[in-house]
Amino acid sequence: MLSFDGVEARMMLPQITVDVEISLSQISPSLIAGLDLFNPFGPENENPIFLTREVYDAGSSRLVGKEGRHIKLEIVDKTIDRPFPAIAFSQHDFYQRIKSGLPVNICYTIEENRHGSNSFTQLIIRDIKE
Repeated sequence: MLSFDGVEARMMLPQITVDVEISLSQISPSLIAGLDLFNPFGPENENPIFLTREVYDAGSSRLVGKEGRHIKLEIVDKTIDRPFPAIAFSQHDFYQRIKSGLPVNICYTIEENRHGSNSFTQLIIRDIKE
């Protein structure tokens, strides 16, 4: 028989396993091409999860979605000046921290976002830590 006695709240939180830590400058067309070799991603072949430490808001991050629960970001780290697009679904609790300009650590997957003939690389943020 299973019992919940002694189970702490932190034990019930989902955990993310990071595959590799990289800087934003390491996200390149060759990395994207390499990731494409592993497609299709799914339950038996999960998308790799990356970690980048000390990213900052480039100034245009905003809340989006019907109830403003998602954050559309443009972020930088100390290795790049050009803002990198990202989206954090259901992470609105971190919005003020991000807008404050203080650094955060992010776990994310990398996806190619395609709209018609246009495409761009976007980070899908899975978790944010101070």
